[in-house]
Amino acid sequence: MGKLAIFTDVSLNSKIKIGFGACLVIPEAQLILNQSDFISRKIKLKKFTTTSSTKLEIESLLWALEEVGKNNKEIDLYNNLTIYTDSQCVVGLSNRRKKLESTDFKSGKKKQELNNAVLYRKFYNLSDKFKFELIKLKGHSIKSEKDILHKVFAYVDKAARKELKKYLSANDTRR
Repeated sequence: MGKLAIFTDVSLNSKIKIGFGACLVIPEAQLILNQSDFISRKIKLKKFTTTSSTKLEIESLLWALEEVGKNNKEIDLYNNLTIYTDSQCVVGLSNRRKKLESTDFKSGKKKQELNNAVLYRKFYNLSDKFKFELIKLKGHSIKSEKDILHKVFAYVDKAARKELKKYLSANDTRR
């Protein structure tokens, strides 16, 4: 089996702290097909509550990785995952690992545990388990600049935004 590509993106309403994560897990060999109906049917969505933009990006990625591990038990996923995201936070976590672990995930002055410390630890544990590659994509690029990866990512982005919009209209949040 070849590598799996994982695309993740989120859409958040920061006022009510509710967001949706979207993920697409697809064999890299199928990326050349660029079949919008096929891709759209494969996108999974999950609602997250009491969240922020940073937290939601990490929560969504962790959820996607857990789904991959749960649904592909017979496949060796070690070094066979490539994650595509537009989140600078997620991509930057690998470079922040040494410092975060050296401070035991605590702030400099007050020595209080960081808000997302639990998520950071979980990210690093899954990173060690899977040894995935993280690729940062430019979000919301113009159509003429989109290669196949950006086109696929656009479907994931659109699905997250659409799901949040649907949720907000069904749960009139102006009250």
